[in-house]
Amino acid sequence: MRYFFARRLSPVIAIIFWAIQVIGIPTGKAESSRKSWFEAGPKSQYGFFLLSEFGYLPRIALNSKLPESYYDKSFLFTWELGLMLNVSEKNALGFSLYAAADDEGSRYGAKARFRRWFSHGFSLDFAPGILLDEIDSHNEKYPGFTGQMGLNLNWLTLATQLEIIPVETYFTNELGDLYKARGNEVAWYVGLKLNSDPGFLGCLASIIVVPMLVYVFDPDDRVF
Repeated sequence: MRYFFARRLSPVIAIIFWAIQVIGIPTGKAESSRKSWFEAGPKSQYGFFLLSEFGYLPRIALNSKLPESYYDKSFLFTWELGLMLNVSEKNALGFSLYAAADDEGSRYGAKARFRRWFSHGFSLDFAPGILLDEIDSHNEKYPGFTGQMGLNLNWLTLATQLEIIPVETYFTNELGDLYKARGNEVAWYVGLKLNSDPGFLGCLASIIVVPMLVYVFDPDDRVF
């Protein structure tokens, strides 16, 4: 498995998460009692909140015209950091920076975010976005598309996610002839995401644990 994302970018992301949590953003008296900037709620409670998500989503479906032997994507790890503003008591709008890693590589992008509040701690998220580029993938052509729908219950999210990535690669047929294959890799994932403070802690923990696993199980990706 390739984890260039965790190996090269994790220190930067760790610093960003730490700075946001420690420094925070100035706010009024109405929000001065909140325990964390990642604590979310309707507008009657908070005017804004920071978004932090860490997820693990197994793949449930894959659709492509490329040969099946090309694929080995059985799971998806995701990291997100963003900001949301409550524009009304029921609705919140915002954005998030997004990164993902699977069996074959990693990529990053950005999402627009919409949240519908049903009550404190219970909400529904829609998040369409664009995949800007790869970090450690092969044969994938960008930009691509990503979209998420998630049902939030306090700090836990049941999420389904779609990724569409153009792919261009070469294959050898039964006669030994080399040919180029092009198509869209369309993958569906369903799984769980941690958000709020657990999501923040999950991101930090993964940033520490994943490079350790790479060092132990993937010698080719070691940096020392």
